[in-house]
Formats: sequence, C-alpha cells, structure tokens
Amino acid sequence: MKQEIFTKKVRINIVATSFLVLIIVGWIQYNYQYSHLKNKFHGKIENVIKQQLMNDLGSIKGIISSLSSYYQSTTEMNSSVFSTLSNGLLDNYRYIEAIIFLTIVKDEEKEIFEEDMREDGHYNFSINTINKNRTILKSTEIKSKYAPIIYIEPSNYYLTKYYGLDLYNTMTFKSSFDEASKTGNVIIKDNIVMDNLGKEMTFFIKPTYKNITRLDTEKKRIENTNGFYLIAINIEKLFSDIKEKFPDFNITTTKYDSTIENKAQSVFFDELYFFEKISDLERSYIYITKQLYLNDYNLVSFVLILFITMVIQALLVVIWYINESSKITLHYKATHDDLTTLANRTYFKEQFNKKINNFNNTNNKFIAVLFIDIDNFKDINDSFGHKFGDEVLIKVSKKFKTTLSNQILISRNGGDEFLILMDGRNNIESIVDLINEIMELISQPITLKSYNLHLTVSIGVSLYPNDGNNIDDLLKNADAAMYIAKDDGRNTFKFYQKNMTEELMEKLLLQNELKDAIQNDEFTLNYQPQFDGRNDKLVGMEVLVRWTNKNGNTVAPVKFIPLAEQTGLIINLDRLVMKKAIKQFAEWKNQNFNTGRLSINLSIKQLKTEDFLEIFKELLTRYNVNPRDIELEVTEGALMDNPLDAIAKLDDLSNFGINLSVDDFGTGYSSLAYLKKLPISKLKIDKSFVDGLPDHNDDVAIVKSIIALAKSLNLDVIAEGVENIQQREFLVANGCNKIQGYFYAKPLKKEEIELTF
Repeated sequence: MKQEIFTKKVRINIVATSFLVLIIVGWIQYNYQYSHLKNKFHGKIENVIKQQLMNDLGSIKGIISSLSSYYQSTTEMNSSVFSTLSNGLLDNYRYIEAIIFLTIVKDEEKEIFEEDMREDGHYNFSINTINKNRTILKSTEIKSKYAPIIYIEPSNYYLTKYYGLDLYNTMTFKSSFDEASKTGNVIIKDNIVMDNLGKEMTFFIKPTYKNITRLDTEKKRIENTNGFYLIAINIEKLFSDIKEKFPDFNITTTKYDSTIENKAQSVFFDELYFFEKISDLERSYIYITKQLYLNDYNLVSFVLILFITMVIQALLVVIWYINESSKITLHYKATHDDLTTLANRTYFKEQFNKKINNFNNTNNKFIAVLFIDIDNFKDINDSFGHKFGDEVLIKVSKKFKTTLSNQILISRNGGDEFLILMDGRNNIESIVDLINEIMELISQPITLKSYNLHLTVSIGVSLYPNDGNNIDDLLKNADAAMYIAKDDGRNTFKFYQKNMTEELMEKLLLQNELKDAIQNDEFTLNYQPQFDGRNDKLVGMEVLVRWTNKNGNTVAPVKFIPLAEQTGLIINLDRLVMKKAIKQFAEWKNQNFNTGRLSINLSIKQLKTEDFLEIFKELLTRYNVNPRDIELEVTEGALMDNPLDAIAKLDDLSNFGINLSVDDFGTGYSSLAYLKKLPISKLKIDKSFVDGLPDHNDDVAIVKSIIALAKSLNLDVIAEGVENIQQREFLVANGCNKIQGYFYAKPLKKEEIELTF
C-alpha cells in the first residue's frame, strides 16, 4: 500500500516540476516563437501562391512546346488549323492575349514568298518593318533573313495589321530569337507594349525546326530553324486570376528591373523569376495575449530552487524506478508497439481520456485526432515482401520520433496506419502546419537496401468535442475522413464532416456486395449501337455492363464502376465482361448476324496485369474471334497517368491486331507528344462536349479542334451522347461520321439487338 502512495507522490512531483519548467521555457521563448511562427506561416502561404503561379506559367510553357512539336510533325498546317488550335487555347486561358507564328524567309526567297502569300489570299502582303514611331512600313533594307508573321490569333482588326511584320530584325526581339534558335528552349521576353491594345505583354518564344532527326549542335539548330511560335500573355490578368483564388490575402505586384529580364533571356526559361512580383502578404492569425519580460523573475532564486527540486526528484525517481521497474516493463509492452517502439492504440486511448478529463479546466479550444495512412503501402509488401515493409515502417517511425515535437503523441494503430493526438492549439492553422510538416517529412526519400522509396500519406482529422465525445467516435470519424482523402487522389488531407461516416459505410457495404456479385455473376450486358451518320449504317456497338443485385435492385454503373477501380475489383469484373461479350459476339458471327466492330472498355489496372494479354488472346482463340473485329477503349485520363508504360502495353495489343480507342477524349490533359506515339486508331469525343452542339460556342470550338487533331494524326473519330438530329448533322458536316447515342438507339439487351437489327 505504501508503495502505491509513494508512487503517486513521485508522479505528482514530476508533473509539477515539469509544468514549472515549461512555464519558464515558454516565457523565455515567447517573443522569439511569436516572430518565428508568424514568418513561418506567411512563408507557407507565399509558397502556396508561388506554386499556383508556377503551375499557370508552366502550362503556357507546355502549350507553346506542344504547338511547336505539332507544327514540326504535321504537313497540314494552314490558317484554318492554326485558328482551330489557337482559339481553343484563347478560350481556356483568358490571360493569353495572342498566339503568333513567324516563318523564316531568306533574302533570295523574299519576293517569291511575298507573291505566294498574295496568291493565297493575303492581298497587298509584304514583309514589313516598324520604325521608332511604331509605324508599320514595307521593309526596304536587305537582310540575310526575315521572320514575318504569317499566322496570328485572335484575328481581329488590332492584330491582323501585323501580318507580314518582320520581328526578327527588330532590336526588341532579335537576341531572344537567336537564343531560342540556338538552344531550342522556351525564351521569355517581357515589357513589350502592344500599341493599339495599350497593354504590356510578356512573350514566350519557342523555335520550330525542319523535320530532322538529330539536332545535337547549336549550328545544326540555327541552320534548320524554320520558324518561331510566340504566345503573348497579360501578366496583370494572370495575377488577377491568382488574387481571385486567394481573396483573403493582400497581394500586390511591382515592376521588376531589366536585369531580371536580361537574365531570363540568356538561360532556359525559369518560372521563378516572376515571383519578384510578389511584394507583400499580410494576414495575422497569431496574436499575443500577454507580454512577459525575463527580468520579472529572480533567476538566481529560480535556479537554486530548480536545482534542489531536481535533486529531490532524481532521488525519488531512482527509488521509484527500483521498486516499480518490473511494472514499468509490463506496462510499456502493453502500451507500445513491438516493431516501431511507438505508442500503440491502447496507450493512445488512455492519453486521450486523460486529456478530456482536464479539458474544461484548460483554455484549449479543441483536441485533434489525426489518422495517417501510407499510400499504396500494399504495393511495397507485394513487391519486396513483408520484412522489407516492416523496415520501411521502422524508418517512418524514426522520422516521426526525431522530427515532431515531444508534446505531440504519435502512435501506431496497426499495419501502415499511425495516429497523432494534439491539443492546446488556438486555431486550425496549427493543425494544417503540423500536417504540412508531416507530409513534407514523409515525402523525403527513404533509402533501404539500395532502393530509394518515395512515400506519400493520406490524413484524416477529427476534433473533440465537435466530431465526437469519445475516442472511438473520433477515431472512426478521422478514419472516414482519411478514406475520403484517398478517394480524392491520395497525398492530401481532409477534416471530418458529418456525412463522411455514412458515405464510408455505404461504400463498404457496396464493396462487399460488389465482390459477391462478381463471384455470383450478377451482371448482364447491354450493347449500344454505333452508326455511320452519312448513311445510317450499323458499324459497331459498345459493350456496357449492368448490375441487378440479389435483392432485384439495379445499381447504377456510376456507383459501382469507380468503386471497382478503387478497390481493384475492376480486374475480375473486366474479365467477366470480356468473356461474356466475346462469347456473345462469336454466337452472332456464327448466325451471320453482322454487328460491326465490338468495343469493350478496358481498365488501365487490367492493362497493367502481367497475364492480361495471354488471357485475352486465349479468349479470342477459344471463340474463334478475329482480333480485327474487337476494339478496346481506354480513357484519356488513365493513359496520361503513366503514358510511357501505356505505350509499351498498348503496342503489344496493337501488334496482335486489336483496335485501340481513346475514350472520353478532351476531358483529360493529353500531351500531343505522347498522343502521336500511342498505337491508337480512334478518338471518342466525350458526351459533355456534344451536349452543347451546335449552339454552344465553346463546345463547337472544342469538337472542331478534336476532329482536326484526329485528321492530322490519321485517326478515326466517333462522338458519343448524340441525342438529336441537329447534333448529328453538325458532326457529320464537320467530318465526324461515326455516331453513338440515343438519337439512334439507347443501350439494348441481347434480345432487343437481335429483334431490332
């Protein structure tokens, strides 16, 4: 009994002394911490804004590089194609003021070139120059070469007057053109005033070259330069967009001096030089409640009392340690994880309950529970084994222990899941700061057995007392928020909202039902016919899967197909659909029923499996189906996740004779450089663009651009979701002959197909 009372006294002494030390350390560090945290907060916000600006400017650099690559690879560039490609970009990027193309003309070719341009419809065309008064005049000086403007969009009155203007021989642009031609890089030219528009423009410059395989020297690049793309952007509009995204912050811009511009001209384009425009970020989330000074205390007395107290504590701790060492060992094992030595879930709950017992006696606004899960950790275990995975968990745990504050409780929940408990915080920003610190910490590569691993985490957050009155509810809710973060693409965090738990439960129930449905084959197939819009002839049909569960209820594809993708069940579902579809297609062929080509949707996860091609070939052989009669559809977004890997996989299918189509085209972010390398034969225009035809100008521009792109790459094109005759007539008139949609037929069952066709 004495031992128990004595132990409590020791614990009270330790807590009291520690509390006193914390007060003094906190008091000494107060002003320093205030300034440090404020600067750190502002720096993080500034980094967010800089990243947004970098993304926008990087997009312009990617656009001009893609346009240059497309020009070099095509033989069908004309004013119409240029207009189609440019207007779509002008609509989507409001800070682009103009897209321009200059062609290189040598002096001996000048007269013939001018005559050819006049014959092509540019009446009174001549290669012009501009004087000091910004007046456009016909060029009379003999130059070794010229670079006149031959395409410019938008084609309005203020810009078309620049047709024929030789920008190469102006002092404003010459050095930039030479640098671009020599290096092949994107070059920046800033502070250019477009007189009629009265605007200061920033120009992106990218050279185009003749279609020659090797351009590995400056001399070859200069000799083979045949033109330049220019994109003029309005920096003020760009900053206006960024200001709208961050309305709570006072962001001002300043002019930067010419030394920055000159530096940018002489090297490969660097988005960071624009960040000189950010001059001030103002927001005060950290505030002072009391001002303390060090000389308010008697340090000599404090040090003496502290020393005596520490001696007493040391003696008591030694006595307590001797008597209680065995109990401590047992308690430690019961409350800590054997693998990582972090606290376990049991200890985490104990500490939380202690905190809420004192919650009403403190100034805390909340207690936060963070639920952390390592993204795609299963892939590490599957690829390298569980022992290797354990080593990874140990290294992650060491990162947590050595980097995060000792005032934050970190525990392992099990598997690759970790929990964090924090309190005493006055605002949500403190949690966000901690989360950003964790995500930055985890993103640093881990080296293990000569492998460099790049990890990310998904984090869910719940707050006491807002999101639950006990630890079990808070953990459940933080877990639900974490799963929502994973659904949003991983490597992010979510705060709990009340509907998350219901959504997660519904999702888990649906996942179990879906797994059973695949095993019990509860799926049927529908077929949506595809027609040639010119003669209304049936040319093919797309296979669509439908699910009626064991209770007789129909489950919409938009609910179960994304879930199948997320959980990996899509692989077995795809194989079930393929087997049913190919078997039915073979039966129709044997009955001399010509359905045209059969289109089957293919998940990118299915494509990544090692045995897919072997299984697919075996299916075609078993049912005696010609590969040329089958078309596999892969969504644009899935292809662009890992285009190099997709190219290799799709090449194998194409070599076998399978036709390949890009589904939902236009909804993702395809790179033209990759698109032309893919062994595809068809682009499918997404329904979202067809809906607005022929009245919606944006949809008209996008659809025309996709059709033009398909033709330039020698690809077939089909539109889905066509519902009325006006849409069909517009598509056929603009070169998209293949049509799919309710205008002809909704998805039909097998029996309906046989009766209808």
